[in-house]
Amino acid sequence: MKRNLKLSLVAAAVLAGAAGVANATATPIDVTSVTDQIAAMATPVAAIGAAVLLVLVGIKTYKLVRRAL
Repeated sequence: MKRNLKLSLVAAAVLAGAAGVANATATPIDVTSVTDQIAAMATPVAAIGAAVLLVLVGIKTYKLVRRAL
């Protein structure tokens, strides 16, 4: 059982290596449009994250003030 598992893992590794070598010679994929879109969304995502953080801090502050009174 263990021998069969080892053999199948070795075979899979060899096939994956061969596929990697074959794919290395392929033309590269153009990802500039995707990276540009991700970079453009950085500012809105940061603004939403800051707003959520502000709400959470406000809730915590309200609870602390309420407990103190």
